[in-house]
Amino acid sequence: MVINIKPVDTLFFRNSKPFEVGGENWAEIVFPPLPRTVYGALRTYLILQKGSIEEFKQGKFEEDLGTIDTYGKFKLKGIFLNKDGTLYFKIPYDSVLIEGKDKLKTLELMEKPKLMISNYPLEYVLFYRGGEKVEEPSGWIDTYELKKYLTGKDATVSKNSFYKISEKIGIARDEKSLSSKESYIYKIPLVQLERDVCISAVLEDSLRCLFDKEVDMLQLGGERKSAVFEIDKTDIDDDLNDLKDLNVDLKDGFFKVCLLTPTVFKKGWLPSWIDEATKEGKIGKLKVKLVAAATGRYIKVGGWDLARNKPKPLKKAVPAGAVYYFKLLEGDEKDVFETFHFKNISDEFSEEGFGFSVVGVVNGDGR
Repeated sequence: MVINIKPVDTLFFRNSKPFEVGGENWAEIVFPPLPRTVYGALRTYLILQKGSIEEFKQGKFEEDLGTIDTYGKFKLKGIFLNKDGTLYFKIPYDSVLIEGKDKLKTLELMEKPKLMISNYPLEYVLFYRGGEKVEEPSGWIDTYELKKYLTGKDATVSKNSFYKISEKIGIARDEKSLSSKESYIYKIPLVQLERDVCISAVLEDSLRCLFDKEVDMLQLGGERKSAVFEIDKTDIDDDLNDLKDLNVDLKDGFFKVCLLTPTVFKKGWLPSWIDEATKEGKIGKLKVKLVAAATGRYIKVGGWDLARNKPKPLKKAVPAGAVYYFKLLEGDEKDVFETFHFKNISDEFSEEGFGFSVVGVVNGDGR
């Protein structure tokens, strides 16, 4: 099930950096928004559809929508940009772009050279063996190109434009003099989506029954901007099912897990079920060893607790596009896909759409 959200006006999504009088007067943008922003908007809509925030606090919607401290049936798989009925994903961090072209190359796995002096803690590194000049990629790939990437083929970066950024400057006025207050000027960036672009939330099909209407309005992001949501009736579900049914052969017991949404691990960049010393760990029916990783820089996850009317605790998260390489020690390929493919593996907030992962093959022979 996919729900498409199209804003009526510009949107405002900012990071967790303090934005208040006497401090920073320029808010920094976060886009696409964190999964919890969309999760919170949809959950609040459903709460108000059934009753009120007070009734939610009293636990009257616990089975479907949870409580202040728990989650109910309503859970997100993830959120993604949607252009003309096609979903787009952040480029994985184990890729490079051929300079001057839109061709994406995946780095190869190789043993860490003995002469390499680094605090990098894993046994393998990611290396580009080609002769072309390459650069760090930025942008997006669609569902079709993501499938090519996961099967070890070259992918193509999208050149599509998804949104524009405009600036809004504001002031505070003195109630008596009606003049502007000193030190109360601020500037915020606003996101304006292109006409054919929306934000898509992916949920389990079983949750369709929670929505009484297929089209309605909700409030999204800072300043509670209005947006229209609609239950998708295009072929996006088919595209996602093709991706979900991806069948690839893992080479020599190596496989990689690509995170399509931000992920919160209790050990920072390291999954909680991986031992910090041996880099081995058990999850489900599997025993694996983490051999390489391309994670990018961490981001901060915060937010506003509407029920308690206070900020949520800040957490560090691995960004969307992070990739982890594993060697299978116990278990089989079927267990790998059952554990990691189309699963939310975040240690925290997985119900809100964090940690949505897919499995791919590994390029290179490890030598």
